[in-house]
Amino acid sequence: METEDWPAAWAMVSSTPSACLGLQDRGTLCPGQRADFVIIDSTTKRIGATFVAGRPSHLSGWIAERLMGTARTV
Repeated sequence: METEDWPAAWAMVSSTPSACLGLQDRGTLCPGQRADFVIIDSTTKRIGATFVAGRPSHLSGWIAERLMGTARTV
């Protein structure tokens, strides 16, 4: 999938289902929303982190190292 296709694709799995289910407090990152989101590594296309209600629920790879302050020095 091309990088420019990601916003439209993500809307299909985020804001569209939330709207269909009437969940008005999620599906987008806006003030007053739950702040559930996923960080995807643009190089590997793997999930690097997930946040639920603004709190980390999964961290891996370089994102975990950066957020946890455990980055290796070379």
